[in-house]
Amino acid sequence: MTDDGIDIDLAVRIGEPGDSTDLVARRLGVQQMVICGSPAYVAARGAPRQAADLADHDCIGGQHSPRRIAWLLKQPDGAVVPHTVPIKHTVCDFEMMLATIKAGHGLGQLPLWMVHHDIGSGRLVTVLDRMSGGEIPINLLWARTPALPAKGRVIVDALLDRARQFPIAAPGR
Repeated sequence: MTDDGIDIDLAVRIGEPGDSTDLVARRLGVQQMVICGSPAYVAARGAPRQAADLADHDCIGGQHSPRRIAWLLKQPDGAVVPHTVPIKHTVCDFEMMLATIKAGHGLGQLPLWMVHHDIGSGRLVTVLDRMSGGEIPINLLWARTPALPAKGRVIVDALLDRARQFPIAAPGR
């Protein structure tokens, strides 16, 4: 039960599940992030070559919390760290962010599963490929009980099966 009294049988959490003795977490997959822009934007402004170059670009961010917006960037040692970027345009969700990027208004970091068709068709291009690719885990969460109810087991199994069919966010990555 949530703080507001709503019963929830199963939740999908994008991000680390956190420590809780009351919940079971099952990895569904990962969300790999890429930085992309429209070909016209990149042709007009040039592709950034290092993280510091993002200061000279129109960066687009999705505002999901009052915290500053940071993109996940790989370091030379392979570690992935948040990098605060100067945001010119803030939108409310990833769909609006994608539309803004495709319209040529700047660069944004989005999940690969969301943009891989646009990248493959040439509607978007990736930048900072050596630094991009931070991964965010996707987990299923449910209340810890002696046994998961049958209806929950059916949903968990179906979601895990579907995730295996979608290699961009496949479990075990």
